[in-house]
Amino acid sequence: MARTTIDLDEAVLAAARGVVEDAARRGERMSLGRAISALALRGLEQTAPTRRTDGFPVLKLDVGHHVVTDALVKQHQDD
Repeated sequence: MARTTIDLDEAVLAAARGVVEDAARRGERMSLGRAISALALRGLEQTAPTRRTDGFPVLKLDVGHHVVTDALVKQHQDD
């Protein structure tokens, strides 16, 4: 296992600490470094589900997400 010094964004550090706390509640011991690795690997593995429409990738949305239409773009164009 490699050791190095890294500069983390506060949100990333908070997320990693949350992973460590969740592991502790399950009775598991986890280092902060291992939690950061787990988060990084999770991010690398996740891909957005897509399909192709007329050759363009289209994301599949979960229920409750907003669809961005041409009308919505025009409405917010001057914001």
